[in-house]
Amino acid sequence: MSVSSCPRVSVILPTHNRFDLFRRALASVLSQTCDDFEVWVVDNACSDGTTEYLASLGDQRVQSLRLDSFCGVSTARNAAIERAQGELLAFQDDDDIWLPDKLEQQLAMLDSAPQEVGLCLAGYIRLVPHGVRNCYSAEDFDQVDFSRVHGLVSMGAIATPAWLVRTELVRRVGGFDVEMPARNDWELALRLSDVCTFCYIEQPLFIQDQRHATSMASNEKRVVAGVRRVLHKHSERWCNQPATLASFYYVLGRYELTCGEQTAGREHLHQALALQPLLLSARVLLMLSWVGGEGAVRQLRRWRQMLRRAWWRMKTSGDKA
Repeated sequence: MSVSSCPRVSVILPTHNRFDLFRRALASVLSQTCDDFEVWVVDNACSDGTTEYLASLGDQRVQSLRLDSFCGVSTARNAAIERAQGELLAFQDDDDIWLPDKLEQQLAMLDSAPQEVGLCLAGYIRLVPHGVRNCYSAEDFDQVDFSRVHGLVSMGAIATPAWLVRTELVRRVGGFDVEMPARNDWELALRLSDVCTFCYIEQPLFIQDQRHATSMASNEKRVVAGVRRVLHKHSERWCNQPATLASFYYVLGRYELTCGEQTAGREHLHQALALQPLLLSARVLLMLSWVGGEGAVRQLRRWRQMLRRAWWRMKTSGDKA
């Protein structure tokens, strides 16, 4: 690709003071089997050598945008989207790894899809402290309907490293919501679902690394705030779906109780039960919040996580067999 020509894809990669992880993430982009792309690295007020590394890189595909004051990831991504020249956008997080044929596979899928398809998603492999999960079967893409409650809990197919999306559509709906403290990928996907349909590839095309302490998956208070904002902005989508709304209120209440927000958590559990009186999980959590408080709720979540890990191990061993 010559410097003057417009690339097919613009890759957006924001980073802030995670130099080693960032270099790994960028290397996985630059190693793609398809090279018709540019990379916009958003240096989000880095002070760890990232700025100097970018200046010395010497790869014409890589453009850097320096933000002197740290801002949220949505603001960082939007700044690069404004400058992107590609007809398609791809996103990389600075702690994830693209597999070598990610772009090639997704370009082929979008090229063969009808014009109303604006977003191509991909399966992934998730690395977590307790092991590995493969997330690329048809059941993992049940959440491709972004209006369902699954978006609150499992972000794999919604996380932006899974995306290849038409640039014009992202700009048309206004880009990322800079007021979202978390779940910004999911919230943008909700708006994209109003203007296009989606397709997906049932195989892993990136590795989602959630093993480090700064992983977004571990920051539950920001998740709570993000879910609240989604409900505030989009609750009308589910006004005729009481079961779905009840599930939202249940998940939000569960997060709040875990974070020690007892009053808010109980209120949302009561809202869930008002919409769906037979929601047993909400009744159990509500009882635990009064009997054992935050500690009991956390213990219940630990048991749930242990069961989920055991199920993953059984499923993985079954797949190998």
